[in-house]
Amino acid sequence: MCIRDRVYARHLVHGGALYYNQQDLPVDGFTSPLDLLIKSAVMRLSHADPISVTWWVSLILHVGVALFGFHLAEWLARRQRLESPLVIATVAGIVLGSAQALGDGSAFLLETPLWVLLGLAATSVVLFAPPVQPTAQVALGALLIAVLLARPEGLALSLMLLVLLVRERRWLIAGSIFTV
Repeated sequence: MCIRDRVYARHLVHGGALYYNQQDLPVDGFTSPLDLLIKSAVMRLSHADPISVTWWVSLILHVGVALFGFHLAEWLARRQRLESPLVIATVAGIVLGSAQALGDGSAFLLETPLWVLLGLAATSVVLFAPPVQPTAQVALGALLIAVLLARPEGLALSLMLLVLLVRERRWLIAGSIFTV
């Protein structure tokens, strides 16, 4: 969430609308509606300084990426019966957590850690635990929509994952994730 987005968040929290200048009409000038909504909600609940809120939320999401990578690598290593799954998981967590692009996105308080975390989660579910029950399919649909709302590139990732599900015939009705 760059400085421009903090202005949107502040106006959303205090005025209930997404606008940059108070005299203007609401306008979309942000890249991640989900990041904006999450950070605005934390600002509203905590009544804290917008810069510290965006910093803490970005840090928590960044650490979340490293921890998710750790747990995913450990799960995969145990599933493949590899030796030293904790060592493999630790290396994976460190590699993910210290990736330069993720670090840059986090340092500039952008939506990068949110998008990476949601993208990793969606990809993991599709590849390793595709849902069979309708409620789980709806949950994955919500996750894929969250990936899309986190960054514009999320559309490509979500569509790729849906195509993979259909191609692998893991779902009888791929469209069921968007119906309740």
